[in-house]
Amino acid sequence: MLSDLVAQRARENARDPFCYFEDQVITFGELAERSTGHANSLSSSGVAAGDRVGVMMGNHPDHVYELLALAQLGAVHVPLNVHLKSAGIRHVIDDSEISVVLADERYEEELGKAIAGHSRVITTLGPDPGDGHPHPWSLAPGPSLEDPERLAMIPPLEYLRDAGAEAIELVMWLIMRGALGERVREVHRFYHVPASSTAVGHIILEAV
Repeated sequence: MLSDLVAQRARENARDPFCYFEDQVITFGELAERSTGHANSLSSSGVAAGDRVGVMMGNHPDHVYELLALAQLGAVHVPLNVHLKSAGIRHVIDDSEISVVLADERYEEELGKAIAGHSRVITTLGPDPGDGHPHPWSLAPGPSLEDPERLAMIPPLEYLRDAGAEAIELVMWLIMRGALGERVREVHRFYHVPASSTAVGHIILEAV
């Protein structure tokens, strides 16, 4: 397995250079560490073994980290040509039965058009810094049901940076979640990107 080979090389020759990118020298140890961090973040975002994940990213180290992260998780890597427009992106999504798309932010506009009004829920994620935190931008954030206190500690400015003008909706979700008590059961969750630039989502919880 590709990720196993990288892990083995990192154990045996952690300081050996894996690649040179601009003014960076990335060692095998750094490659393994960052790929594992990206895998943890993808997993926390809901990516699991067997998922078909479209990858629309340029030529930079993050692309390699995400590729290895998907291999670690057992997810299927489906490359998306960065020159595709919305119609071409949608064709690949449908033909490959992609459920998640991992893309550089520069392709967000065409990607949004491609999945607008789609009959299936297509989760889109941006590249991750590999530190275990959620991806910098996501069209389908998944709030935690089990640890609302941790989310309540996130500074308001961080919500505003990640969610923009819709940040108040995340704060309202926290208030609703806290009012239900310690334990809840998820009854239903829905997410959809309509023709406009604002996504629509709702979640139904029941106190237990």
